[in-house]
Amino acid sequence: MAGFDDIQKNVSEKAQEVTDKAKAFVDENRDKIEEAVKSDKAEEVSDKIIHGLADGIKKVTGGKFDDQIDKTAKDLDDKIGNDGAGTA
Repeated sequence: MAGFDDIQKNVSEKAQEVTDKAKAFVDENRDKIEEAVKSDKAEEVSDKIIHGLADGIKKVTGGKFDDQIDKTAKDLDDKIGNDGAGTA
């Protein structure tokens, strides 16, 4: 039976392997990824997710941080999709 240190080493090695593969994938597909992030579909999906999360967080915080939550949601939304200020 492997000891804790062996298990931890194996997990760390696998995590590094997955990270390296993900980085390589992103590097190889950077143009496609950037195009997808600026698409109509990305805008539609991101709007639903971002604003849904913002509404949920507002409920949990009881309205104490609504202004900060709205600003953060807008800043994030501006960077994803095709109708935000972050588009070129």
